[in-house]
Amino acid sequence: PPPTLTASLTADHKIQIEFDSLPNVAFTLLGSTNLQVPLDQWQPLGASSGKNGHFTFAFPTPSPFQYVTLKFP
Repeated sequence: PPPTLTASLTADHKIQIEFDSLPNVAFTLLGSTNLQVPLDQWQPLGASSGKNGHFTFAFPTPSPFQYVTLKFP
């Protein structure tokens, strides 16, 4: 099943997204301000291979608002 994402705001005003999955699987976090844009046009916000299956992405609060999704093999 796809991972369940948890989002929070860090003390230094970054958005942090965390989830658990299989260890050593490469994930890329993608962002877009428009849900109608094809996924291949979304911008990469970060990548992680997760230690022990726990993945964390932290990135500056976007302006304007962005939608996010995970890309994985």
